[in-house]
Amino acid sequence: MGQVCYSLQKCEVPEDLTYFRSFLRLFPEATIEIRFDKVNLDIFSFTDFVLDKPRAPIISTFRITSDNRTSTAVELLSRAISEGSEYIDLDISFPEQQQKWLISLAMNYGCKVILSYHNATSTDSLPKLKSIANAAYARGADIVKIVTTATCKEDADRVLSLYKSYRPDTLIAFAMGKEGIRSRFDSFEMGSPLLYVAPTRKAHTASGQPAYYDMLPGKETLLQGKAEIPSSKSFAQRAIFLAALTDGTSKLYNLTLCEDTMSAISLAKQFGAEVDYSPKEGTLTVTGHQNLVKKGLVLKEPYLFVGESGLLARLCIPLAGLTTSVVTISGEKTLLKRKMDHNSLDLMDIGLFPCFRLSCYLPANVIGEIKCKKCTFSGSDGSQLISGLLIALSQCRRKSTLKIVYPTSAPYLDLTQHLLACFGVTHIECEDPEDDIERVYHIASRQQLKPVLGIEVERDWSSAAFLLVAGALMGDVTISGMDPFSFQADIAILSILESCHADIHYSHDQRTVNVRKSLLSPFDCDITNAPDLFAPLVLLALRANGISVITGIERLANKESNRARTFLSEFRKLGAKVKIKEDVFIIEGSKDNSLRGGKCSSHGDHRLAMALSIAALIADNPVEIDKLECINKSFPDFLKTLDALKTDKGV
Repeated sequence: MGQVCYSLQKCEVPEDLTYFRSFLRLFPEATIEIRFDKVNLDIFSFTDFVLDKPRAPIISTFRITSDNRTSTAVELLSRAISEGSEYIDLDISFPEQQQKWLISLAMNYGCKVILSYHNATSTDSLPKLKSIANAAYARGADIVKIVTTATCKEDADRVLSLYKSYRPDTLIAFAMGKEGIRSRFDSFEMGSPLLYVAPTRKAHTASGQPAYYDMLPGKETLLQGKAEIPSSKSFAQRAIFLAALTDGTSKLYNLTLCEDTMSAISLAKQFGAEVDYSPKEGTLTVTGHQNLVKKGLVLKEPYLFVGESGLLARLCIPLAGLTTSVVTISGEKTLLKRKMDHNSLDLMDIGLFPCFRLSCYLPANVIGEIKCKKCTFSGSDGSQLISGLLIALSQCRRKSTLKIVYPTSAPYLDLTQHLLACFGVTHIECEDPEDDIERVYHIASRQQLKPVLGIEVERDWSSAAFLLVAGALMGDVTISGMDPFSFQADIAILSILESCHADIHYSHDQRTVNVRKSLLSPFDCDITNAPDLFAPLVLLALRANGISVITGIERLANKESNRARTFLSEFRKLGAKVKIKEDVFIIEGSKDNSLRGGKCSSHGDHRLAMALSIAALIADNPVEIDKLECINKSFPDFLKTLDALKTDKGV
């Protein structure tokens, strides 16, 4: 029986070499082909790779595309032979003199020779194919490789018929293209020594080449299908908040409800806005009756209830500075246990005096009026209060300069600025920072918020991240309607998955993302700007083959739970190898990692509840999770969506 061969190209040293070493250790029966004409790998790196490689054989090849590359090809292939490459693969059109030299050298070192013929446009006649094969054997080929392009089934059958004339273990013959896909597997079944497979779709070397996922038995695909993602609560809450502060009617399209968006709707009504929601169309109509520039904030009752939303609470604190009344801000559930006083001294510097319960918790009474030209705030505890400042300062009587020292979750500031521009506040300039230490905003005064006739609410990348990771761990999951140009911080999940070598495909035209079960490499990720990715990244690391590191976890202490600590506790109950060291969360994963099951608590944290629900699918025994209703905070249909993706195989 032949071997699976993975082709290595477009490789960056040393990161991708580390991945392929890991890959080969998991599949020691596989062969690896190194395309020296495409890979960024010098001979010294190759030598290191050979010395460190496992039992897997190596094929070294170089496809010459111009005359001046012949000497480079000969130099690299000669060194590869002498350093222990088990095969060299030469195109049959390789310059004759140099070809003879390399074949002779290969024989001296016990390196087998593959002579290859490729037709990238069509399939030749059978007599011509036999003539090519005979010539290759005559030159000393141990294996002849003939690859054509099929435009119909007959083309593929013609190539496969070569196995009737030659020893199958000395012949690799198949067709490329859609019509030739089956011929690759038929060739292997007929006795071909190699079946060329790519780790992911993006790594394929020719049309029709199968990927790692295509080789998996069906029972390993636990999730399959398309998933609908709710609208972004980060986007929706900001848009509803701003719409309620205008004097006129705004329409928000494609809005789905969760507890946090309903809290935003409730807050809009507290601002005096009229709100109408059509669930069938997902359209929210908000008619505001505020004019912050002329009248300041006008409230019937100086009491604002924000539900469990930390974002709404922090947006309201600076906004209270646009009224001369004492404004009380309160919430419920886990929000009442989250510290809110991080920027109290900075707020006092601009004329606001927040008085918190027990010095740091809601409810809070906010007294005073914003009076400033220049102010400096620390952003180390998050961006939400800063977003509130951008809104409030744009309505003040004087222009202002806002300096943010150590900004975190910076993409959310960009999202706030983007939505402010949609509502007519366009004169906020952010100086291009030379580093990540500070941001400076120049904010023009008296910028009237204007209603928006129509704005589409983006789907939520935070929610999508869970299901994309689930696809990479155990399935074939497609998500539609995702904005590739979103300001949402958690769109970073796409680049993280790609860096882990996940088999991911994004269609810009159709705005769909598909992720399939992948052989994942470990990662090192800083979540300072995207703290909500912590939960799906812990899941991703469980089946990444090695030790993954998540830094910036100090941001998680003041979430719905002390998130790093609760994840540590609950995932250890399931047998995961996780630990915390200072500001770092460390996970040791493996390709087929399974958890042991048990009783877990969500701690009332929606992201922990979702993570545990996905983790339960790779557990050997049932996982019981309490307080699952907390998921309604962001993704009410999550469990229903996850259940719809489950296959009948192994679940």
